[in-house]
Amino acid sequence: MSLLMIDLDNFKSVNDTYGHVAGDEVLKTFATRGNILFRATDLFARIGGEEFVALLVGTDKAGALLVAERLRSSIAESSIRTSAGSIRVTASVGLAAVTMKDRSVTSSLRRADKALYRAKESGRNRVEVAP
Repeated sequence: MSLLMIDLDNFKSVNDTYGHVAGDEVLKTFATRGNILFRATDLFARIGGEEFVALLVGTDKAGALLVAERLRSSIAESSIRTSAGSIRVTASVGLAAVTMKDRSVTSSLRRADKALYRAKESGRNRVEVAP
């Protein structure tokens, strides 16, 4: 099992430039794309603001990395149509494999969140894997 922490890069500027209605449309479109990309056995949810989490059941780190890269590139390579026009966004992803060393889901989420922070600090629009 693996966890992905996903953040839409510089999302505040989307709201500031295009308005909150367009920002909401971007979030809805991203959520729809995620629901299409992830399997029915996976859990994909918005956890606040522009941040999402995905729990990939039965997926090891290598498989999760493929999924994360596919999600990241599908967002980066296409515009999202909104009432304010087409908007291009990118996403940063932190990935953590859930291991027996993790005492709880919280510790796995913490590792994925640290990897997400590294992705953002390293320039955004990238996937970082937790050790």
